[in-house]
Amino acid sequence: MKIPPLCILMQFYFSNMFSSHFTMVRPLQIVVVLILVNLVAPSLAANILYPVESESREVRTLHGLWNFKISPPSNQMIGFDENWYATRFETLGDYWKMPVPSSYNDVSTNSTIRDYVGWAWYQYEFYVPKRWTDDQLNVFLRFSSVHFKSIVWLNGQICVDHEGGHLPFTGNATDFLKYGEPNLIVVAVNNTLRPDTIPQGYTTYPNNTYKYPKNYTIYSHEFDYFDYSGINRAVHLYTTPKVYVCDITVFTNFGNNSEGIVDYKVDICGNNIIECNITLLDANRNTVVESNTCSGQLIIPNVIPWWPIMSGKKHIAYLYTFQVKTNNENSDYYRLPIGVRTLQWTSKELLLNNEPIYLRGFGKHEDSIIRGRGYDDALSARDYYLIKWLGANSFRTSHYPYAEETLQQADSEGILVIVESAACNLR
Repeated sequence: MKIPPLCILMQFYFSNMFSSHFTMVRPLQIVVVLILVNLVAPSLAANILYPVESESREVRTLHGLWNFKISPPSNQMIGFDENWYATRFETLGDYWKMPVPSSYNDVSTNSTIRDYVGWAWYQYEFYVPKRWTDDQLNVFLRFSSVHFKSIVWLNGQICVDHEGGHLPFTGNATDFLKYGEPNLIVVAVNNTLRPDTIPQGYTTYPNNTYKYPKNYTIYSHEFDYFDYSGINRAVHLYTTPKVYVCDITVFTNFGNNSEGIVDYKVDICGNNIIECNITLLDANRNTVVESNTCSGQLIIPNVIPWWPIMSGKKHIAYLYTFQVKTNNENSDYYRLPIGVRTLQWTSKELLLNNEPIYLRGFGKHEDSIIRGRGYDDALSARDYYLIKWLGANSFRTSHYPYAEETLQQADSEGILVIVESAACNLR
């Protein structure tokens, strides 16, 4: 699985100086937990590569106004018992329109939805082009983030389920799709956190009818931010050939005589004997080096390292393109931007490309008016303008992994990112 570029997972001690929705970071007061060096980590599951179009792939989004219902607190299983996953909400009544992507909490004027804990249901209808079946393709359904537990039905059949609020997941939709008629997608989302989830939440039962009504429960958590819920990030449908690139792992380093080193591994799904054609392109799309194996090492002469803004270097945020082509009749193409860099540290300093780097930046949140934790291109662009306007070169993702688009933009803008896990309040 490709980890979005320059994601440094650390735990920071930070000061209490605030500016807007950023928290000032005190540079070099760092306790390092783990550093994911040079872009990527080994795959945890196939098919989590970010959806990009190419000669062999089509990508579409399922964004817009979805139908939305919540289960009554007194009957949380009603949606399962009454087959909401296969029934158009228009026939059930009592539903709302809800934008996707967006958290559901702040969109309406209904306080019950704002504070809701339990099973919430989304529904949407869409068509797919007939050429997707004529070309004998795979069709995948990908969610970038649904908080927290989710079950996804496509035309009444479970396509995929997932638990975890800030990371992408994918289901193979190929066998569930209909052509020439509408497809019904239903997503059940439960934002209830437990002592065994990350982050943690707690449900307590006072069992004191003198102070509380019968069956009264208290739901709580210890982290210091609002627990926005729903389909918070992008929903994609994308196609691949039957034999396709399903994972790319890349590590970069520096050699002698201004050489760059790219160690790589490409996983192919659908046929494990297919080989790859690898081409590394520079920023002007000129070929730098090529290979014809799915695993190996590329040597870049006169490499241009990736540097952040305010580093005093000639080339800022320089990205190469790692291009993969499967070596078969119906080739798959995938292109991955990469920066060549190394990260090291001592007891006194952080070293980027073997040079000390001084971090100036913020603790940040995915938190905006109306959208909550929903990803928004305009808001993300505005934040990067503000970061550079304030003279910063970094931020940390308090307190969970951020949208892939945010981190991709950081890579292209020359901003360092300290990526946190969601484990911010473990007991």
